[in-house]
Amino acid sequence: MEVTAFHAPVIEQNDDVFEIFCQVVSSLKEEDIICIASKVVAYEQGRVVAVQDGDITEIVRQEADEVLSEGKWMLTKKDGCLICNAGVDNSNVQEGFVVLWPKNPWKWAEEFHKKLQDKFKLKKLGVVITDSRCAPSRRGVTGFALAWGGFGGIIDERGKKDLFGNEIQVTQRNVADSIADSATLLMGETNEATPFAVVREAPVDFTNETIDPNLVRISKKEDLFRKIL
Repeated sequence: MEVTAFHAPVIEQNDDVFEIFCQVVSSLKEEDIICIASKVVAYEQGRVVAVQDGDITEIVRQEADEVLSEGKWMLTKKDGCLICNAGVDNSNVQEGFVVLWPKNPWKWAEEFHKKLQDKFKLKKLGVVITDSRCAPSRRGVTGFALAWGGFGGIIDERGKKDLFGNEIQVTQRNVADSIADSATLLMGETNEATPFAVVREAPVDFTNETIDPNLVRISKKEDLFRKIL
């Protein structure tokens, strides 16, 4: 698998991400997957708000679907994801402001996917909106797919056999998160100014069907971490 990150000018509120992407990425191939930082999607949507006295508590409460713990760093659920501060972020934004998560990221990814297919005349193409998050008991952040379009992001291995003939009982691979993590490694987290990446030769099945967000969401009953949540 090959991953290439692309530099871009600083993206500001209400800028057209598609137009900027086409300026910095001149060509795409069949079966490419385009990764886009969630923050630039949020900027395009104008999802930037002022903060009073540096306190984001109320903003986080408004944005979160559920608050699991209070404090400076609030553990929340948002759009089916376990995430710090409901995705509200004060990095790569002017002082006194924060960036919220994009609205309707699945719809945005689907529309961006169709625009790219039309622009570059491609039948098989993927789009991933990337972000980063912490994992329980692990230091540091890793990338994940906030939303995607154009390919199957979950591969169900249940019923298959392993090397010793044992039947797989529970394993489902989140290839969308794996792709997002690979891209995020090159896109960076600070001042790299590389909000786009193109992934080639990813082991996925491409589709033009609308992706159901519920495919990646898990119920509390099924969740391994349900007892600590």
